[in-house]
Amino acid sequence: KLETGIEPGDVVAIMTLKGEAVALGRALMSSEQMLEVGYGLAVRTERVIMRRGTYPRRWRARPRSTG
Repeated sequence: KLETGIEPGDVVAIMTLKGEAVALGRALMSSEQMLEVGYGLAVRTERVIMRRGTYPRRWRARPRSTG
């Protein structure tokens, strides 16, 4: 879900789909730009709110190739 009216530099909350606060950050693009491009860096995280371990880790670093 994406709120309308977000402008670069605005303080925004990053939320789970359940509505739980994960982090706060500064928008790097407008909400319109976020919808248009659909990918990329949209928010610079400034403060993580959610406690570590609340959800199991899903993202892992890729193994580095040896060759």
